Amino acid sequence: MGGQNHKVMNKDQSHVTKPNALTATEPPTGLFLKMAEKAISKTIEPPYGDYEPEELIEMLAGGGLSAMATNDQGRQMRLEFYKDDIICNTAFFLAFNPVFQGVANAGERLGFETWGDNYRQTVLKIVGSVLPYEELPVEDYDKDEDKSNGKLVVCNHPSSGDPPMSAIWAIRRYPDKKILMPVDLPRFEAIGRWHQALGKAWVNIMPVIPPEVSEYMGSSEDMDELKNILFKRYHELALEYLANGDMVAIAQPAAMHKHLFADKSQYETGVSADGEKNIRPVGMLLNSAKKTGILDKIDVVPHAYSLAPDADFYVFNMFKKSKMHIGKIRSGAELVEADGGKCSTADYRLLKEMADNMGMPEEYKYKGIESELGRLDIPH
Repeated sequence: MGGQNHKVMNKDQSHVTKPNALTATEPPTGLFLKMAEKAISKTIEPPYGDYEPEELIEMLAGGGLSAMATNDQGRQMRLEFYKDDIICNTAFFLAFNPVFQGVANAGERLGFETWGDNYRQTVLKIVGSVLPYEELPVEDYDKDEDKSNGKLVVCNHPSSGDPPMSAIWAIRRYPDKKILMPVDLPRFEAIGRWHQALGKAWVNIMPVIPPEVSEYMGSSEDMDELKNILFKRYHELALEYLANGDMVAIAQPAAMHKHLFADKSQYETGVSADGEKNIRPVGMLLNSAKKTGILDKIDVVPHAYSLAPDADFYVFNMFKKSKMHIGKIRSGAELVEADGGKCSTADYRLLKEMADNMGMPEEYKYKGIESELGRLDIPH
């Protein structure tokens, strides 16, 4: 298999300068460009089916190897994550630095209890201080919760910090559970070197290629193969985590968007004016859980984020407190039964709940609502 003969290639490609609409980030220049290019100078060449899934993931997680850079558009997108590279890797360096760990543990022994006494709590303290949030739960949101159930935490995604904040909340609330987080491939390549360290803190990040990334890179046999390999492994692990009473945290939609829905038609019917349907990561998991008989052992936990007045969309808003609107926690079986046993509508109904019933500002509902409200844009 691939482990016997890794097809790792050095690439020397000219930088593409078109801005990436998904990351809303201008391409790096100067020293940042050199650093970003060095990080993806070696690629893992297709066919990706020559590798075992775990082997492929470990190669991507090793740092310095890229699958994105085998494709010009993918290479461009990967380069444009350079700011996230710096922010995430700095935070993880502080969180997992052995010296910092020793200081934190010594501090607790001296009476500074707020630092925590283990690896996981130290990570939470550092990342949580960088990405603060205010909890705004609906009334009796956890009234009927069974904490032994697996937890599927679903959040909207207006900024880079939303999934990490949901993970922090979940780990604090359920300290005995592990958590699985799908991460889009360009960001996984950026932070994958911390894959093993995060695992020690019970956080397992898994690379996936969401539709928006796939569309931007363009369809090809090799990229489609890689997308299918990564998604299949993520889906298998997600069901395993939920069946064991652990957690999965996902963003809906996977790529960052200011609004919950593409337009008013999608908000009202689930289908946009141009025929685009909601992506269904929650429904797909619930459907598999239904088939394997664990649907009543899973709780769905909806989170909806509205940003601080001085925050920006699509980026990490460090030290700017977001509002975390928390919806009713209910079993997967209850969510599915509410629409006659249909799993396919679960994502739409969760997004509608976020838009209408969790205290979210109206301007987050759908693209174009700003003009109806007499505004030019969401005020950020």
